[in-house]
Amino acid sequence: MERVLRRILPAAAVSFADEVPAADGRVPVSAPPAALSVPLPEKTADAPPQTDGIMQRLEAGGIRTQTGMQFCRGDSGFYLELLAQFTGSAQERIRDLERFFAEEDWAQYCIRTHALKSAAKMIGADDLSETARRSEDAAKKTDEAAARANHPVLLEEFRRIVQCISEALCAENPAGGASGGTSAGTETLASGPAETEIPPAQILDALEKLQDSLHDFDAEAAGKQIAEMESWKAAFHGNPLSALLAGIKQDAEDFEFGSAGEKTAGLIGRIKKEITG
Repeated sequence: MERVLRRILPAAAVSFADEVPAADGRVPVSAPPAALSVPLPEKTADAPPQTDGIMQRLEAGGIRTQTGMQFCRGDSGFYLELLAQFTGSAQERIRDLERFFAEEDWAQYCIRTHALKSAAKMIGADDLSETARRSEDAAKKTDEAAARANHPVLLEEFRRIVQCISEALCAENPAGGASGGTSAGTETLASGPAETEIPPAQILDALEKLQDSLHDFDAEAAGKQIAEMESWKAAFHGNPLSALLAGIKQDAEDFEFGSAGEKTAGLIGRIKKEITG
């Protein structure tokens, strides 16, 4: 998966399917949609974002916003960021899906559909999540007939959801980001400045739990632990904790548990050194 979002929960652990031999003939690959850049509704530090209109539009499009808000712990600003990231990554996701489908690389196709299934579930796009699950199951079983039957359905629903989100966000702030640079209405997904310093022992305890989850290949537990640490909006020696965790989170999202574990161990070593002096 692809880009690091400031606070996003990774998908559950994936089961890998065996690669199947290439069949005769190739499936044509349709062109991916244009990249989407969706401005977020304008908000200030003194007031929460106004989301009623957005939520109504999303619900009308079949997105269960209550489910998405639960994943975001009731933080509407975080939910908007999650929606914007979902649309922003759509082109890359579709390109990968079509590539591995055309190549009949069912192991990689399984990974990508699993990731889409989880990402869609997080924003409340249950129909898309279920459609992705069917494609994932077909890839796991190397059931080519089922995979081929469901693939166009998956892409059609994916594009529909992306369009729904884009229209909902843009309708609420049609002029956002038009003035050039980074405006109040076009938020970047990079981590902002840290607010407080967290005791090293507290960070160490959380990292050791994270390391255990990575060792067990439990991406869901690892994601929750990373999200918890990021929610602290904290710093370690002036460095935002979210920035220190970024590489670990990306590896976990990409199911690179070995690399994520090594980076976690390195960060644990730094903090232990700080504690012991």
